[in-house]
Amino acid sequence: MLTQQALFTFATAAYLPLFLALLALNAWVFWRRYRSRQQLVEQVAELEELAQAGSALVAAQLDLAALCDLIVAQADRILETRTFQLGFFEGHYYHIQSWMIEGEVRPPRTVDLRDQNSLVGWVRDNKTNLLIADFLREQELPARPRYISDAAPRSGIYVPLISGDEVVAILAAQSNKPNQFNQRHLRLLSILANQAAAAIANGRLFAQTRQRAAQVELIGTITQQINAAENVEEVFQRVTDLTRETFGFYQVNIFTRQTQQAQLTLRASSDHTLPLDQIVFSYDQGLIGAAVSLQKTIVANHARDDERFTVAIGVPAADESWAVVQSAFITPLVVNHRVWGVLEVLSTAEEVFGSQEQEVLETLAAGVSISLQKAQQLMHQRLQAWVTTARLQIASAIARSTDLEDMVESVTCLLPVLLGVSQGGVLLWDELHGEYRPASICGADEATQRRFAETRLPIGRWGALDAVHIGQIALPTLQPPPWLAHPAKSDNPLHLCPLLFDGSPRGILFRYDPAPPEQLQTEQDYLHASDLRYLRQELIQDLATQLAQGIERTLLRRAQQEEAWVNTALLQVADAVNSLIDLNEILGLVVRFVPMLVGVRSSVVLVWDEETEFFHPAASYGLSEMGTGLLRTLALTGEEFRSLTTEAVLPAELLHKEMSHYVLKVPHWLEQVMGTAEARALPLHAQARFVGVMLVGLATADQLSDRRLSILFGIAQQAATAVVNNQLYAEAAKRDKLEQEITIARKIQASLIPHGSPTIRNCVVASLWQAARQVSGDFYDFVPLKDDEWGIIIADVADKGVPAALFMAVSRTILRAVVNNRNDPADVLRRANELILGDSDSDLFVTVFLAIWNPNTQVLRYASGGHNPPILFHADGRISELYARGMALGVVNTAAYETRRVQLEPDDVVLFYTDGVSEAIDLDMDEFGLERLRQVVAQNRYLAVEQIVEQITAAVHDHVGAAAQFDDITFMVLKCVPEQTWEMPLQIGKPQGVRQHA
Repeated sequence: MLTQQALFTFATAAYLPLFLALLALNAWVFWRRYRSRQQLVEQVAELEELAQAGSALVAAQLDLAALCDLIVAQADRILETRTFQLGFFEGHYYHIQSWMIEGEVRPPRTVDLRDQNSLVGWVRDNKTNLLIADFLREQELPARPRYISDAAPRSGIYVPLISGDEVVAILAAQSNKPNQFNQRHLRLLSILANQAAAAIANGRLFAQTRQRAAQVELIGTITQQINAAENVEEVFQRVTDLTRETFGFYQVNIFTRQTQQAQLTLRASSDHTLPLDQIVFSYDQGLIGAAVSLQKTIVANHARDDERFTVAIGVPAADESWAVVQSAFITPLVVNHRVWGVLEVLSTAEEVFGSQEQEVLETLAAGVSISLQKAQQLMHQRLQAWVTTARLQIASAIARSTDLEDMVESVTCLLPVLLGVSQGGVLLWDELHGEYRPASICGADEATQRRFAETRLPIGRWGALDAVHIGQIALPTLQPPPWLAHPAKSDNPLHLCPLLFDGSPRGILFRYDPAPPEQLQTEQDYLHASDLRYLRQELIQDLATQLAQGIERTLLRRAQQEEAWVNTALLQVADAVNSLIDLNEILGLVVRFVPMLVGVRSSVVLVWDEETEFFHPAASYGLSEMGTGLLRTLALTGEEFRSLTTEAVLPAELLHKEMSHYVLKVPHWLEQVMGTAEARALPLHAQARFVGVMLVGLATADQLSDRRLSILFGIAQQAATAVVNNQLYAEAAKRDKLEQEITIARKIQASLIPHGSPTIRNCVVASLWQAARQVSGDFYDFVPLKDDEWGIIIADVADKGVPAALFMAVSRTILRAVVNNRNDPADVLRRANELILGDSDSDLFVTVFLAIWNPNTQVLRYASGGHNPPILFHADGRISELYARGMALGVVNTAAYETRRVQLEPDDVVLFYTDGVSEAIDLDMDEFGLERLRQVVAQNRYLAVEQIVEQITAAVHDHVGAAAQFDDITFMVLKCVPEQTWEMPLQIGKPQGVRQHA
């Protein structure tokens, strides 16, 4: 029994730990199952809560405020906290839409995040959740927290609501207890935020769309009412009233510019108690002045903190309407790049004007500006219509006038009607007497009209008139006009406007304008006055232009009538003159026509002799017998005739300056000849020649009118033409005779130039001679000598024309004679120089190059008399010059010369030339030059000499182009030909286009 009990006790003691272990294991398994069940229940609850929240968000309408309240309520179920906020981002602003602190609901609020390093801003920028267990223990917060409530929180949780790539809102919760929020809260809140983000984005988009539609509808309504307004004042008042009623702003005002005072004045306000036109801002004062100066919108959502915010001048001291203003919006009203005024919108709340409000209000301001522009255009169109009507009246008055006086009178009568002038009129320019004469005046009393009719205004009498006449511009003057009997001092200037036609004066339009208004209240008034002033000035200028054209047409019509009569008279004179040949008969007929056509007492023609420089009588009419006898003995010098004129001119000016006519100071002897003490002299000019004067005796000093002077000028021109034709006929006869003589001289000179190329053994030659004029000073020659030698001469006389040609003939004759008697080239030039100096008394000289060719030795002996050295082109390509010391022939008797020699090899080419070749110039005065000449010959030295001559000629002509030949061109080409290949060249009378004569 004991043993069994002991065994049982032993067995029990042995299995008890195992039993306890199994019991503990079962308990742990039970606890794990319990915890799993609890977590599963919690997860199911979370999912149910999230599902309910999601369903609620999906079922929620697109009302942003209700949606925000729903999100906060769902978050409150998750977090169970009493401090919550849901805010949206718009630019740099953070709008707290749903806000609760310790269970107390707060109104929405807007915070500016620009200058604040806030936790909300950090979450938005990083798009990251933020969980803060304890604000006091957290040492490294990502940003500085900003506390809106009085008591700082201890813990917080911040979750961004992200739609696409943009953080549209932030869901935040705070608690005054530490460690109030955990990762589970953060996870659930994040899931809720993800579900709410899309709903909020859609809600905001819907709200913005609905708000934009309402704003567009509002702007359309306001614009329609603006367009229906009849004047600007009504437009302003409707804008202020409708804007306040629609948006619920505190106050809406419109200020307009006062240009003269540099101020902005209140013109319309939604507060009808404010005194309009008394509340003003200067351009540099307040937010309004800043908007005008900067010409851009000013938004002050914290107006009280803006140092530019100020109360307008003129606001009553008892008025406290500006004291409650917290936000201000000012945008300029711009028309045609010009600020007319500003639209001011005020609010009693801060952060009222966001980007949408700014866009809507700026659109509204643009509509107001367009309305103002339409009003301005309408005003301008009315002014243009007035100007057009006035122009038609002016044109009609000018067109229906029959003469100059009637036309000027009609235009003057329109001045008070169209321009409102108090006094005005027209002065006409008398070009003959160099003065302004009265034409018409309006608005003057009888005494002034009488004085005006008697007034003559020559240049120099009235300074203001002189300035307008000379400067040809309209000017105002405070100087009283000379026709006022008792001028009163006035600040209203007299305006003088020139009447010009093609830059020539036709008269002066004068007027006193009405006094301008003392003050222009608004920018619109200023622009209206400016437009009116501009259009009025344009009308005045158009009136002046039309009147000047009308005056010109009238004067032209008069002139045409007078000219027709004058032409008829002059045609009779011309027919009579053309029927005669003898100059004396023509002048006799002319002086008889003068008294008949002009009515003068007498007429005399004096012909000027350029050789003797005397005036001689040619024909006269109307003189007494004694006067005719005295006239036959008359001979006047230019100085003596000048002493008879009243013009202070020199004798040369008297003869060559084409004056119309001179007034003569008639001495007693001339009075006896002309039979009158009044006389005029008309210079006779034709074809730029002064050939004499025609004197006419007048019955009175003012007998010659413009028409009679025109007839006299025409008759004088006929007389001058007859004298010039007679002189030209004589000169032509002399010139024809001289041409015949020069032609003969040219033929003689051409006969002295060798015809064709001579046959010279062991060499071939070709040449060109081209004179710059009909005769030339260049020449060349080939002279056969004894022993089968040949003399080769090229020369250039230092002149052109006939003298050079004669000197050339003498020089050629002497050289040919001497070279036949002497064998040394230097000796030939020395003897020729002596003969030229002995036979010639002129100061001409000639440069000569003389070479003697020996065909047996192929040696060229040469000497130079100051001539261009010929150029030797060797067959191996070398180039050298045949230079020899010596002076030109005909300069000094003691000139020394030297003989040199050169051995020519087969195919060597020698170019003899005058300076007319190397110095040939083109239109740019660029010379052909020795370098070009060397290149042409060097490139063509293998050709025949005739072809070389042609190449040189073509190169010179290509260089000269269209330029006229300046100097004689002469050159020769000699080519050494081996004896075994030498053949007799073709003998031609004129060498195949090579030798040329100009």
